[in-house]
Amino acid sequence: MLTLSAKVDKSGQMEKAPSFRNYDKPARANPYGWDYYLHGKRLRVTFKTKVEKSAYHKEFTRKWYGDRDALLNFDAIEYRRVQSLIHSAGSINAMESAVRIHRDELSQHQLRLSDAIAMRLQDVVRRGINPYRDELHCKRILEHFGDIKLEAFKPLEVSRWINGLPYNYITKKGHLKALNACINCAVRYGKLNHNPIKSVTLERSRVEITERDIVEPEDLHRLLLGVAYESKDRHFAAVLALLFFTGMRVSLLAPGTDKRKRGEYITADMINAKRREISIPARVTKTQRSLLISESNHIKHLWPFLEGVDLQTPIGQTAFNDQRAEYCERYGVQWSPNLHRRSCASYYAALWGKSMAAELLGNSPDMIASNYQTGTFKEKAEKYFGNNVDFLDDGGHTTAKT
Repeated sequence: MLTLSAKVDKSGQMEKAPSFRNYDKPARANPYGWDYYLHGKRLRVTFKTKVEKSAYHKEFTRKWYGDRDALLNFDAIEYRRVQSLIHSAGSINAMESAVRIHRDELSQHQLRLSDAIAMRLQDVVRRGINPYRDELHCKRILEHFGDIKLEAFKPLEVSRWINGLPYNYITKKGHLKALNACINCAVRYGKLNHNPIKSVTLERSRVEITERDIVEPEDLHRLLLGVAYESKDRHFAAVLALLFFTGMRVSLLAPGTDKRKRGEYITADMINAKRREISIPARVTKTQRSLLISESNHIKHLWPFLEGVDLQTPIGQTAFNDQRAEYCERYGVQWSPNLHRRSCASYYAALWGKSMAAELLGNSPDMIASNYQTGTFKEKAEKYFGNNVDFLDDGGHTTAKT
């Protein structure tokens, strides 16, 4: 018959683990130790290192309380059922094997990629996150692999697919993260034993960025002033100024069809040129965090381009690309991919450091350091942002004076 006397003290309260006292002596071969009483006997144990000593105490306490609680919560009926199952299986190892086979069979027959995606998207919505990007990535994953069982994913196949995507490193990483999130969600809810692609990584080919990839301040001034005053296209000049002086993504000003339907773009009511302030709500930004761009950021050249310009109706993606190519050719500016954001980030970092550049652009400082120049062009940066240069003279002519 089981008895609880060993775990209950004289007052009827549950016993606590034995009290440990230090038993350290530097002269011993094992200088560290514990001294404690157990079942009326005094025990001493010694160790070579403090780590071993600490580990012994933690493990002893864990086992002691585990044994006590198991004894106090003992269920005789449940115990006999377990013993009967073990007897029927032949051994405890056979029963463990049966449990593993059952879980594997259950997941193979019931859980496919579409189920995992549905679970993931439900989790995203429950946490109040905009599911658009997850939906987009998961849709592409489902289109490529089909509605296969999660166990059918092979690391090599996933690696080949992710590296073959026609996107940049960050976007590829987002697709891999979305697939891992779906499978990990299934694992977390007990629908799958393990993530079969957890070993897949995305290798990054780091290409050194040269100064040619950053727009020269003189070239930018010529482009903006030419578009605004010579070509008299103030609306497009305002779009270009926003891109080059804030580094915001093109999709915020020239959104695609999906973003346009959801209203995820910059509108006139978010811009106050007189107060020199742009307030972008969280629902619009990629990072889903609100962003405030103000005069305190020392962007002097930006604000004259925004005065009196209505950005309520955004320019279309195709129209933007066509007009940009035409104006760049007319005013002699070569627009390499992501030129505006790379230029802004580099000059930001040169003037005010990586942390501020990361905050203003919605990146991490490490991302700024690895993707953009942060070198010694402080003089160019000051000219770029207008600390020592005015775009317009008092007459409003298209001149830049120092």
